[in-house]
Amino acid sequence: MVKSIEKKIKRAEWEFAKVCREREAFEFDEKIDDLRESSSGTVASSRSEFSRNDESMKEEIYQEFCRGVSIKELAQKFGRAVASIYRAVGARRAEVVFALPLDYVPSPEFERATTAKAERALLVFGGEKQTNAEQTLAIRVDGGTNAAKKSEKLRAAATVESAYLSRLDDSPLLSAAEEAFLFRKYNYLKFKASRLREKLDPKKPKMCAMDEIERLWNEAVATKKRLISANLRLVVSVVKKYGAGSLLSFNELVSDGNVSLMKAVEKFDYTTGNRFSTYATWALYRNFARTIPDERKRVERYRPCDVALMELKQDHRSSPLQAERVYAEQTTQVNRFMRELNERERKIVEMRYGFGSVDSKPQTLRQVGQNMGVTKERVRQIEIRALEKMRRVAEEEKLEIPDFY
Repeated sequence: MVKSIEKKIKRAEWEFAKVCREREAFEFDEKIDDLRESSSGTVASSRSEFSRNDESMKEEIYQEFCRGVSIKELAQKFGRAVASIYRAVGARRAEVVFALPLDYVPSPEFERATTAKAERALLVFGGEKQTNAEQTLAIRVDGGTNAAKKSEKLRAAATVESAYLSRLDDSPLLSAAEEAFLFRKYNYLKFKASRLREKLDPKKPKMCAMDEIERLWNEAVATKKRLISANLRLVVSVVKKYGAGSLLSFNELVSDGNVSLMKAVEKFDYTTGNRFSTYATWALYRNFARTIPDERKRVERYRPCDVALMELKQDHRSSPLQAERVYAEQTTQVNRFMRELNERERKIVEMRYGFGSVDSKPQTLRQVGQNMGVTKERVRQIEIRALEKMRRVAEEEKLEIPDFY
């Protein structure tokens, strides 16, 4: 078993070296094409460098390249020089590579991994020897075929929640050693890719370097998926404890919790020696403590009203037009009553009830007396007499007495 693994590793190293040699040879051919184009001057304008208006074409070329179309085939299809296609693909790949989130949790052992043996200890579970634990880890984390053998009738009859929980059995829990190994591998792969990217020239990126960065990134993503799938049960456990009475459904809570779990995998510092479940549980509780109350407030704010209840209740509020009409009628009546008063009575009523102008405010008996030069008792007597006059006019003409009276 050990020899077979070593043969596979040597084979992979040989294939990688071969790819690098081919890339270097292709870069040499690219320089030759550039010299030929610049010296001959017979290259058509359609085969020259891409302009700013050709961004959509460059994106299409890159997508075709990702699907496995060769550079020469792309040059023939789009009518461009091979060197131009190569540079367009390289520039677009460089944008993607430099946008990769390669943040990692640092560790002193990453810096010390300068030999193949030291690097193997970080990337292979159990070190140099292929142990039974490594085989068990690969089988347990990748998942078996038991799920495919389950009865279709049981799956069809199961509820959404039970169907999701049954799929979690395909990802067994990790031991402490397995968990530490996967987190160390995950961060080391991003560390190595980050170091390679620092040496990459954005203007003239090497294809072989970008190939290696993308390979490391894809392996890191696969390792992250293993860690996430092995801890999905933890999300369900926290949802059942914390999500009781929530307005969100089970699927919504689990989906929100899974997003929080992904972030926890990226931020977890495995070098402390703690189990990931402790850190992830704390992260999930903190996430639900924020999202569940926010969702409750949002639902309460936009909860639809009971239409039947609204129809039963009568709206006693008047419209602005109706209120303006009533105010105009009352103003006309007041002016009609004020004409029955003498000048002194009219002035006291205006000051007492603020009828003088728009900015006028009602005044107390003392304030009116000071303005009129009389006592407040005299003001009160004149006010009563004026109001009695207004009442008699209203009764004689059968008018509605204003609210102020």
